[in-house]
Amino acid sequence: MDWAEVERQEKIFLNYGGQGDCHPKLNYENYICVDLEPKADHAVAHDLTKPIPLQDGSVEGILSEHFFEHILEKDIEFLLSESFRVLKPGSLMRMAVPDYHSPRNLKYIKQGFDPTHTDHQTLTNFPLLKNWWINLHLSMSNIINIGIEVILYIKKLITRKE
Repeated sequence: MDWAEVERQEKIFLNYGGQGDCHPKLNYENYICVDLEPKADHAVAHDLTKPIPLQDGSVEGILSEHFFEHILEKDIEFLLSESFRVLKPGSLMRMAVPDYHSPRNLKYIKQGFDPTHTDHQTLTNFPLLKNWWINLHLSMSNIINIGIEVILYIKKLITRKE
């Protein structure tokens, strides 16, 4: 699949870094996987540290399960901004990442890396994610911190919060 095919979809739902978690897989119906090396047909190969080649306000929803910790902090801020750009007003983004601020993982923040997950570029945590959204002037409709991971449900309002 390429971006032209993505744009032809009646409704666009993206799954960042999902490899093969996309349509028609159960619970991922209608989702298009966006990954450097996708492992499914209903997917597009793309480096998410680069602009998403879709129109502003063209995406119905975005899902990201344990992807953001695999990119650098500067790239996370860029991708969050891009996500806001492509989301339709009133649409949702669900983002789940490990919470390195939890008591179980706090030692890795102090060390500056997680030796058990050497592919994690950013030690994501609740305060860090909250600050990104505030710095980007975005509204968070709901943030759930359940200790070992942080889940954000972000609803795009019609305009950015000023």
